Amino acid sequence: MDDFLKRIECYKVTYQPLDPDEYDKYGPAALDLVAAAEGSFAQALKKFIEEQEIVDLKVWTSQLKRTIQTAESLGVTYEQWKILNEIDAGVCEEMTYAEIEAKYPDEFALRDQEKYLYRYPGGESYQDLVQRLEPVIMELERQGNVLVICHQAVMRCLLAYFLDKSADELPYLRCPLHTILKLTPVAYGCKVETINLNVEAVNTHRDKPSLNSNNLPASQSPARMRRSSLTPRASADTEQRPRHHSVGSKPPDPLGPFPFSEAQVE
Repeated sequence: MDDFLKRIECYKVTYQPLDPDEYDKYGPAALDLVAAAEGSFAQALKKFIEEQEIVDLKVWTSQLKRTIQTAESLGVTYEQWKILNEIDAGVCEEMTYAEIEAKYPDEFALRDQEKYLYRYPGGESYQDLVQRLEPVIMELERQGNVLVICHQAVMRCLLAYFLDKSADELPYLRCPLHTILKLTPVAYGCKVETINLNVEAVNTHRDKPSLNSNNLPASQSPARMRRSSLTPRASADTEQRPRHHSVGSKPPDPLGPFPFSEAQVE
């Protein structure tokens, strides 16, 4: 019993709720699965990286606990980028899809209508996230070997850029948890390789729903009507960590418009 209570206290310290784009709740057992799988994935990732013997590998993380813990397990230097943080779900932060549908049914329906443009009340849209990620994408274009430990919505945006996917396709790209997506530059694009480390993970993918105009709440305007609201932007600065922060320059200003600029969205 004492050991169980100690585990609960440890869990309270280390647990960080997952947002709707990363995790859909299946019950208490799923929480144990996620906590155990994250540790297993970090160890499997460390073994994989060591076997690859990659020269001059840089490791980037967000400033959220889950990515930092994974990087810590690798035992290498790494950089934290605030702009790699997961999409801000605003008033829906820390809620699951089921909870959002129950508490905010109109918002849930609006997001299904046009997921790329939909902005969470007080939060971000995928379009906002794309714009936030411009500096890190421009820096990735200049780098050699980089391991980006990030979140699902962020990974969708990175994949969409390098694989030349449309704004309509972006929010529904498959980015399974605890999986390596290896991007290799080739002529006229990138080759993507999915590497499964055989670590059990919850399937969080949600296919694009079949749209029905009757599902759009009459009390709400279409999703794009919230596009002009003020959304706080994360700083492009990286956070210095004395022991783990590798030497690198400050992310540059974007060199040009991201492919999914507002003018190109139909």
